[in-house]
Amino acid sequence: MDNKQPSPGEWAMMGGAVVALLGSFLDISGDVSAWGRGAFPIVTLIPLYCVVAGVLVAVQRFGNVSLPDRLAGFGAGQLSLALGFFATLMSLCWLIAADDTGAGLFLLLVGSAAVLVGAVLVARQQAPTVG
Repeated sequence: MDNKQPSPGEWAMMGGAVVALLGSFLDISGDVSAWGRGAFPIVTLIPLYCVVAGVLVAVQRFGNVSLPDRLAGFGAGQLSLALGFFATLMSLCWLIAADDTGAGLFLLLVGSAAVLVGAVLVARQQAPTVG
């Protein structure tokens, strides 16, 4: 695989990060964004998780940076999977718990799901084949 050209899973992760970041500035519930009062410390984690996963991919592909094999005890693929999973889980929980859902919450869900699906695709691509 060409080291410069991202795979479809990596494109999904970077695109999902952008969607989640844009959605975080829209209303998630009532007139509150993910950066607003009352939502800031908790809901803000969703776009942050997505952006970290997207930036990890972008830095590796476009920044010519080679990350270490282990980051905080996780491989880069495992870290992206964990970030995508928790962002998607948190988005779903907020969607269920919110009284008045806004467009931002749906974009957070779509973006975090794209990061998760992209991380799964990248993990499957990097998994050794048995045969």
